[in-house]
Amino acid sequence: MRNAVRLPRMQTLPLHTAPPVYDAVRCVYTRICEHDHSRLANSALLTSLLQELGLHTCAPLLATLPRGFVDGASGVESASRDLRRFLVAVGRPVAANPLLVAFIEQHAALLHVSGAEAHRLLHYCLLMHLVTQALAEDPALAAAVFGAQRQARQQPQANTRLNLSLFELAKILTVERSLELFISHRSRGVPLPPNFGETGLPFNILEAVLQDATLLRHTPNACAGIPLMMARPGLMGDASLSPDARKVVRMHVPQPRAWKDLYVSWNLAFTTTYADFPYFAMALLAPCVMGALPEEFIFHRTFALHLHITAWLVARQTSGSSRGFNVMGERDWRMESLTDAWGVYNLRHAWQFHHRLHAPSATTVASRARSGRGLHATQWHDKLARPVIATQVHWLRSRRQKQSIKSVTLAARAHAEAMSVCACAFAIAFVRWGSQLRLLHELREQLHSSRSSSKVSALVAGKSSQLRQKYGSELVR
Repeated sequence: MRNAVRLPRMQTLPLHTAPPVYDAVRCVYTRICEHDHSRLANSALLTSLLQELGLHTCAPLLATLPRGFVDGASGVESASRDLRRFLVAVGRPVAANPLLVAFIEQHAALLHVSGAEAHRLLHYCLLMHLVTQALAEDPALAAAVFGAQRQARQQPQANTRLNLSLFELAKILTVERSLELFISHRSRGVPLPPNFGETGLPFNILEAVLQDATLLRHTPNACAGIPLMMARPGLMGDASLSPDARKVVRMHVPQPRAWKDLYVSWNLAFTTTYADFPYFAMALLAPCVMGALPEEFIFHRTFALHLHITAWLVARQTSGSSRGFNVMGERDWRMESLTDAWGVYNLRHAWQFHHRLHAPSATTVASRARSGRGLHATQWHDKLARPVIATQVHWLRSRRQKQSIKSVTLAARAHAEAMSVCACAFAIAFVRWGSQLRLLHELREQLHSSRSSSKVSALVAGKSSQLRQKYGSELVR
């Protein structure tokens, strides 16, 4: 029988090997039991969460989800709806991440959650796990669900009362483009191009790096994302589809286990700048995402992230809240001290990862010689990270000082595509290091000097065409 907490092909550790995680799981489960004595998954709550995703009427998905979890589900019945078993399944991949284990031990504030909130969060994580696992295992289902979500989001009423930020607009665009590529190759069974993900993954990471930096606070977590970009797919082998019926997209990065551990800690720290950050975290901590093999991690992460983005946008639309307010949780979860501490922590480990990655070894030297794509380990921070981050921060500061709130919003929307192109040029610099530095600096300066949205649009159109002609269809549209 299919089990909702089944973890095939995943990397986990017993909880007792990581006492901080073991204690955290016990603490959370105790609070959940105080709130709900049944200790079983609540089908009504799961159904309401599925409705927020706009998938409660998606017949192919309901035919796949196990019976007893959501109304209308007719898939193979699960062996257990025990919340404790699922919470343990969440904790085991966390226990396998040494960065998270050490940080949880140092910051008990992460566990300050009410029983009601913990109960809802665990159900949200359970739904993310059930749906993501189903999409990852069935290419046809993934295509159907993505089509249903995209159609719902593109309805006129779906865009009302949503004041999306520059980062949010860019992230929706890039995540959906990634899913388009996944679905296209999975459904046709066509082999992936050798350079698949070499630009796309660094591009997606850079979006969060720039967003982290433009919050006008300390930027250690922003800088911590740069080594993740540099350790891009393609350096350790080409992307491929799994040979089984799942057709999972596998991307290979240097030091895959350490890369994945750093990415999870870095991304969780990034989400702490959102009022609903525990819900952002649940989409990452779902067992089928956190426990996925390193080469399959980004594939599962992309599906779960798109599901969460949809749920979050629906919650914002339903509540009518302005950007920056909590719309999913019972309170605003932002804690500046936690965000800053986590960023500093990640930066320290990012530098350790970076230096381990670029330590000379016979294997590394031979690999780079074969690929012809060597990296200059001492140049990424001064020549790339600081200039781009400084330009984005300066742009936001100048607009906030010189323009009204309304015009800043309009300028940000007009600038969204400009940021995407700038990010794309930045990511390309990691693929073709030399000549593209000139293009990056030229583009950045022109964007900075543009004064009107029409000039920005014209500039973006020209640069987009230039980049597409040079580097092909992998660039984000």
